[in-house]
Amino acid sequence: MPPKKSISTEILQRIEQDLQWQKKSRVMRRWAKELGISQPTLYRQFERKQKSHYSEQVPDDWLKKIGSFKLLSLDKKGCCLSTADAIAELQRKGELPQDFPFHRSSIDRLLRKYRYDIQSLTQSAPAVHLVTYWPNQVHEIDATVAPTYYLTNFGRVVWDPFVQCRHTRRGMEYKLILYSGWDHYSGCLYAKYYIAPAENSADLFRFLYEFWSKKKDTALPFCGFPLQYAYTDQGGIWKSKSMSALFERLHKICGFTHLKHLPGEPRATGGVESNFNTLKRFEKKLRIRITTQKPDVEKLNEWLYDFLVDLNNSPQWGRGKQSRNQLWLDKIQTKFLKVPPPFIDFIKMAYVKGETRQINIFCEIPWYGKIYHLTGLNNEIGREVQVWYGFNEAAIYVELWTGQIYGPFYPGRNEVPFGTYRRPALTQYEKTKKELRDVGTHLLGITEDYGYESPVYVRSDNIHQSTPSGRKIESEGDVADAQSPLQQEFTPDQAMLYIAMICRIYWHDAPPELRDFIAAHLEDIYIKQGELSRDYLDSLCDKLTPVLEEHGLIRQNDGQYK
Repeated sequence: MPPKKSISTEILQRIEQDLQWQKKSRVMRRWAKELGISQPTLYRQFERKQKSHYSEQVPDDWLKKIGSFKLLSLDKKGCCLSTADAIAELQRKGELPQDFPFHRSSIDRLLRKYRYDIQSLTQSAPAVHLVTYWPNQVHEIDATVAPTYYLTNFGRVVWDPFVQCRHTRRGMEYKLILYSGWDHYSGCLYAKYYIAPAENSADLFRFLYEFWSKKKDTALPFCGFPLQYAYTDQGGIWKSKSMSALFERLHKICGFTHLKHLPGEPRATGGVESNFNTLKRFEKKLRIRITTQKPDVEKLNEWLYDFLVDLNNSPQWGRGKQSRNQLWLDKIQTKFLKVPPPFIDFIKMAYVKGETRQINIFCEIPWYGKIYHLTGLNNEIGREVQVWYGFNEAAIYVELWTGQIYGPFYPGRNEVPFGTYRRPALTQYEKTKKELRDVGTHLLGITEDYGYESPVYVRSDNIHQSTPSGRKIESEGDVADAQSPLQQEFTPDQAMLYIAMICRIYWHDAPPELRDFIAAHLEDIYIKQGELSRDYLDSLCDKLTPVLEEHGLIRQNDGQYK
């Protein structure tokens, strides 16, 4: 079959000029004879040229509006509005005239020509290969719910054959969360399971510490902070204040940057989560063992650790049959290797400033439903402090108005069993108050004792019925009569109280052997003589004082022990 003859644009333009002055049939017959083609072929090519020229008159903004409607109606399955429906919708909104003069096929052809069609608009961007040139340059970290296992109500791990329904049946609140991290250059992989209702910053912080620290087993030599980037996804656990503070301080100390991939980028998401495909091999490999034994999370982590040791020490065919660990050891530069400090110091890097709290009269502050006793800050009662909190929810730090930070403080009240309270040393404010009172009484010539401060040792028999200055309070009852200054005879129980008052001791602080010996001695004397006189007890106190001083049981005037 002979090839089709095409007519140049210049000849078609000359035919259009001749048609302006002569009859169409005569012009077509003459040009067909000159070109050596049949008249139907000439008619067909001439009409095609006219149709193309007619379609070129479609305004560009009309094409853009039609293409935008088709793009906005695109769903996840790749379906969108047809061109005819898009034109009808634009006519209804008044964006296109009601007598739209162009055919649907012409519009589709022009959309393809100017790249406004769906295939052109949804074409993928050119892909690139992200490479690194040395170990620990980039670490990729992510967390997910265990894809194959779920947690029972008894804390056991079992295999879930219905993967799409995992962690949703039986109303289970706690899930099996898998955290993983790997070195982009060498491929060294580390992972661990945790039990939690969802991904949380506290478990992630503990995993990062184990991931970057030196392992106890030399079979996993991988360790150290990343040198350039810590690459993660856009998950909410990376947006917490504590995690942001941690990476901000690590950026200042180690120099690496926390880099999050762009949202809506499947390749970036797959790059971060690609290591989970490797861990799925572990979960499928242990399917029979999980089904028969139903281990707890600690046992599952032991199996996972053995799998990681075998994986990181196995040869890789794409890298010269070198293992991941061997590749990391060969290329790592120890002078740039930085590992985390001890966990107690590392956790401080994640603390952030919280709200202010006022220290109450008990030297306590409330924080998120718990009471914290600020030991050693008695001088700051009544002042406001800045609370620092972090991943360790049980411990907080406080910053004073001077800028000094104290802690850690743990939940708990300043509670003392009844009858065992010892007055603490005077605070700085109490000393200042006493000094000002003394100055005022001297200036005004006041000699009356207001009872603000007095020695603990007062020669009054009733230590519970006396004012701080030692003035006797009149009281009624057997206790007041039994411990009256006029009393000369005592029972063994009253004698023990009298000795405690005279010798300035607390019997509950004394050695049990000494306390029982004195009580037995007083009981024997009381049985033999029928009484315990005041003179005998005074002489006994004189003998006991050196022994009590030797054991450090004598109280000073401020309530402290010698």
